[in-house]
This record gives sequence, C-alpha cells and structure tokens, in this order.
Amino acid sequence: MHTNIVFGFTSFDLTDVNRHLFDENISEEIIVLQGDAEHSHYYGIFNLMYDAYERMTLGLELDYGAKKLNANGYLNDIFIDDVKGRDTMRISFGFMFYF
Repeated sequence: MHTNIVFGFTSFDLTDVNRHLFDENISEEIIVLQGDAEHSHYYGIFNLMYDAYERMTLGLELDYGAKKLNANGYLNDIFIDDVKGRDTMRISFGFMFYF
C-alpha cells in the first residue's frame, strides 16, 4: 500500500480595478467595474493505492476544495459589497494494469 497527500492554496488580490466589458451579442451592453476584488482558493487531495498483484494497482482518492470571492466597488454605478464562496468534494476510484 502507498499513499499521497497534497495541499494547495492560491490568492489573488486586485486593488482599484477599472474594467469596461462589452457583450458581443448585445451592442448597447457595456458593464463598468470599479473597485477591489479578492479571490482565494484552497484544496486538499488524499489517495490510497493498493498493489493487489505485481502488475495491478487499485486506488481510491478523495479531493476537497473551497473558493471565496470578495468584491466591493461599483458595478454600472451601483455599489456592491459581496462575498461568495462554495466548496466541493469528489471521490474517485482507479484501476491500473501494467503490461
């Protein structure tokens, strides 16, 4: 039996963002963003592998991650101060046979 553990973290901070977004499908649609944005993300992976035979491995893996987006500023002259986030989990099973 053998195992792996992985952890990761990412963070992006944008200060005084000023963007003009145009929608190709609607010629009059212009979205103006002004303000600060912070995006963070972390995840962890744990897997367990079992070498059942000399050339065959069975494995089970658990993945978990979460992200958060914090924005404050103006969106088309409307002030927003919002935090959104979510998490997710996945369980995977694998089978490897070596020729």
